[in-house]
Amino acid sequence: MSKNTGLSRRLIAISLFLFSVASFANAADAVRFKVKLDPSVVARGETVSGRLLIFMTRETKPLERIDPDLTDPDAVWISGTEITNLEPGKTIDIDADTLAFPAAFSKAPEGTYQIMALLGRDHSYTYGGPGAGDLLSVVVKAKMPGDETGLTLSKINPERAMAPMAANARLIEFESPMLSAFWGRPVKMQASVILPPGYAAAKTQRYPAVYSVSGYGGTHLGALRGAENVAKSMREGKLPEMIYVHLNAHCPLGHHVFADSANNGPWGTALTNEFIPYIESQFRMDARPSGRFLTGHSSGGWTTLWLMITHPDFFGGTWSTSPDPADFRGFTGPDLTAYPPNNFYRDTAGKSYPLVRMDKELMSLE
Repeated sequence: MSKNTGLSRRLIAISLFLFSVASFANAADAVRFKVKLDPSVVARGETVSGRLLIFMTRETKPLERIDPDLTDPDAVWISGTEITNLEPGKTIDIDADTLAFPAAFSKAPEGTYQIMALLGRDHSYTYGGPGAGDLLSVVVKAKMPGDETGLTLSKINPERAMAPMAANARLIEFESPMLSAFWGRPVKMQASVILPPGYAAAKTQRYPAVYSVSGYGGTHLGALRGAENVAKSMREGKLPEMIYVHLNAHCPLGHHVFADSANNGPWGTALTNEFIPYIESQFRMDARPSGRFLTGHSSGGWTTLWLMITHPDFFGGTWSTSPDPADFRGFTGPDLTAYPPNNFYRDTAGKSYPLVRMDKELMSLE
């Protein structure tokens, strides 16, 4: 097996774990932790829920936080447990073997480990690591196998600092009735809006809008860094005077692509029936199909193709670049519609399908 082949398999394996694929162990040999919620990190009377992750590593240098090692996923053990309504000062017993990667904690070689707990309150750790408001313990040392180890959720992951807003930029949040009903809790839709430089002076003029969706890993906030340059380009005539709306397609499992889904909820319908009408009520927009355009790149390219196909009477057109596979006849190589099915790993000549480029080298699923 080549180095890249092994790395590719490990990367896929850790991703599958964080989406709840696991190895199960005999409960009799389980490694257990007692996890406590420090009252100082929550409001009086508040309980917390989310995905409790326990990280364990043999790294010898002192660590302030433990994260998965994507270059060597076997270096960090990870356990996941769903937590509901944990009360301040209360302690819960966690069986770290029930759902674990790369193996049950009880199978870890004997030795001294560094261990940390993290409660992902919005289930988004898989998308970008600790989020604002997530709760963490300090990193402790313990011998394995050993007695129960105590961990206290005593730290709050802070909000990410934002750069000063440009004069022509706005942040929009909207609590969606459709998505909130689907999830049984408040769910907000978000966007960044970049206005034309003459917007304030043109008291009655209405502008067409471009709705942009970033690729996997991006959010609506990335566009704010370039808001002043967009205004400059409009003043110089290099960009048309339009309202540029950057939609947030982030969800706990990555990118919801604004598709109505039994897994993520009715994001496409909520966008066209709720969120865009709300945005149009806040700004002077040409609220007609001919005044609504789409653009997106990568997963955002797939998103905007999908929105144009599913809502052809709502949008006036799309410019979708490098979209995720849009045709199952060429799904990153194999034809998923063929019968008998194509080999998912190798083509008819026996050559591995490329999956991703890392450090200038192509990697496959094998």
